[in-house]
Order: sequence, then structure tokens, then C-alpha cells
Amino acid sequence: MSFIIAASAVISCSKNDAGGGGGNGNDSTGLPLTTANLVGKWTPVNTITVGTTNGVVDEKDTVPGHANEYVDIRSDNKIYAYLWDNSHNEFYYDTTNFKIINANAMATWDIGDDPAEYSDTSMVKTFTKNNLTLYFKEVHRVDANTITYETWTNLKR
Repeated sequence: MSFIIAASAVISCSKNDAGGGGGNGNDSTGLPLTTANLVGKWTPVNTITVGTTNGVVDEKDTVPGHANEYVDIRSDNKIYAYLWDNSHNEFYYDTTNFKIINANAMATWDIGDDPAEYSDTSMVKTFTKNNLTLYFKEVHRVDANTITYETWTNLKR
């Protein structure tokens, strides 16, 4: 799994009531989702994760951005990041590829992985000159249960 997904755990749900940003690259206050517009150093503000089992919320967590963290999106379609790992209590560096899929989505995958097999798709919920909100949803079937994790990553310039 790519860092942006781990950090955001980066993005197609129209529902924003669980804590994500509103809007997308096409709204009147937004920017078009292009590599040129994304390029730059972004700072994580927070990551909001909501877990449900069969539609019932059983986990909600908001993790604030940590001092010195950054996400550096480059014009060569790579993302370089320095992020805090809460589980290991340390910073780590990560590099990830990205590709814009359409006006509201981008795919990320680890260096060396085949994007056709190992990519994660994130939806862009908010994108302005200084704010970016990425949304990602994972759904797992475990026995007769449906377990869903939705994650919003809020970044600022």
C-alpha cells in the first residue's frame, strides 16, 4: 500500500458527513486536477479514519499532522514524503508514483510495483491553491461481515 494511502489510509463517496472536505476539482472554488496544479510541498493537517462493520461505525480516529511532516508532489509523477509513523513512534521517508485518472481521482502505487495490479485510487474531495483533501475507501468481506474503512487526508500548502 502506498504511503499516501497509509497516511490517509489519499480519496468517491459523495457523503462528507464523516469529516472529509467538500467539493472537488470542478467546483467554483477549486482548481482543475492537473499535475502542474498539484506540484509543490504540502503539509499534513490531519487524517480522519472511520471504520464500520455492516454499516455501524465502530471506529473513528483523527490523527493530527506531525511537526516536520511533508508530502512533496513533483512534476515527474512522484511523491516524496516524510511522515510520522504512530505505531513505531518515528519518522520515515517514502516515495510513491502517482497518475491523475480523471478530474476527481488519482492513483498511487509503490515504486517497482505494477500499477495495473497494485495501485490505490484516491478521490480528490477538495482542491484549492492551499488545500487538498484526499479520500480513500477500503471494503473487506470477512465471513458474513462487510468491513469498511474510509479515510480523509487533509493537506495544506
